[in-house]
Amino acid sequence: VLQFDPTNMAAGFTQVLGFDPNIKKDSDPLQAPVKFQKWINTYSTPPVTLYPLNGKDYAFYPQPVLSDIEFDGAGNMYLSFFDRLGHQLGYDNYPAVSQTTSFIRTWTFGELLKACNNNGVWNIEGQNACHAGTEFFQDIMGDGNPEASEGALAVLKGSNQLLNVSVDPHPQGMTGTTYFATQGTMTYNLATGAIDNGIGSFSILDMARAFKANKLTPKRTVQFVMFMGEEQGLLGSRYMVDKATQDGSIEKVKYMMNCDMTGNPVGLNAGGQLEDSIFFKSLGAEIQKIDTLFKNTFSNRSGLHSDHQPFMLEGVPVLSMHSNLDRSIYRCYHSDCDDFNLVNEEHLKNTARFGTMVLYGLANAEKLPAKKMDSETTKKFMIDNNLKEPLIIAGDWKWEK
Repeated sequence: VLQFDPTNMAAGFTQVLGFDPNIKKDSDPLQAPVKFQKWINTYSTPPVTLYPLNGKDYAFYPQPVLSDIEFDGAGNMYLSFFDRLGHQLGYDNYPAVSQTTSFIRTWTFGELLKACNNNGVWNIEGQNACHAGTEFFQDIMGDGNPEASEGALAVLKGSNQLLNVSVDPHPQGMTGTTYFATQGTMTYNLATGAIDNGIGSFSILDMARAFKANKLTPKRTVQFVMFMGEEQGLLGSRYMVDKATQDGSIEKVKYMMNCDMTGNPVGLNAGGQLEDSIFFKSLGAEIQKIDTLFKNTFSNRSGLHSDHQPFMLEGVPVLSMHSNLDRSIYRCYHSDCDDFNLVNEEHLKNTARFGTMVLYGLANAEKLPAKKMDSETTKKFMIDNNLKEPLIIAGDWKWEK
């Protein structure tokens, strides 16, 4: 990738980024050669590989063309490649071989990569803390084959979304194996979600580790759950609650503690109808004796739009912790700057420590401060807390229509 200064054309071009385009190439379930190869200008087999499938011959020989570059609001770069073979052979065409009467189909494999700007130095993903591990973009075709990029990109300004023209994309919101057998666009979220909700998810893992390491065996069973699809409509938590409602196990769920963007907690919020109003203040006072960083603030408010909501609508009492994060962090809420550099290690440790204490104190209590409400009591509670109208607007009001 080269750059130049339009006000100083005489200086020419300067390289800012160079990398192997196969750095994050996936493997293919059909064992097709998906890695980029050197360009060729004449057709022959080999190097072009033909794969018979459903009575057709599919041609493979991926050749990279860097076709589009975009930048997000945080200064990161996105690079899209298309596969040159698709332009050379087309689809359901005769190959460039004399006297050939059989059509071949081209199966293309592009690529979509991210590059991070680290204080003016560009690094491709996988290098120098720029998203090590798996691909930043899971650019998979609707039929399950990898490397779906067709080359064109667009960043939706003011959002954290990137559009990429792709082969056989899933329509947004569609599940299962149905897909568009044509070109279209895939929508990708550019944020890593480090604060929302990486810190909450990792705190769940560390609480579970703390329970095991300290051999904690409270009177009640504790399940540690990380839900997927919260931003897409509480998909994981809705599914769990629906299943528990169907088989009756929801009656065994005594409390739900939610850790959504929870960091460096200083107090507690009890959502639901409390029978013992001093329980959590007493529990917080014990924690404060151990560490005065915990300020033992307390509230009894009920809100919506996080994974506690499906439980609360079934009458299950819910609990969360008051976060004490730097206010500047919230400027990156739901945006592409919600990145790992915002994470404070000490805050993570505090969440795990205080969260473990709260969870154990609740699970080991002689008597819980609230109990599951029946449907009519839950309905009245929602109305009394001014939650009926927003639930109706969202289509989540479960009582009379």
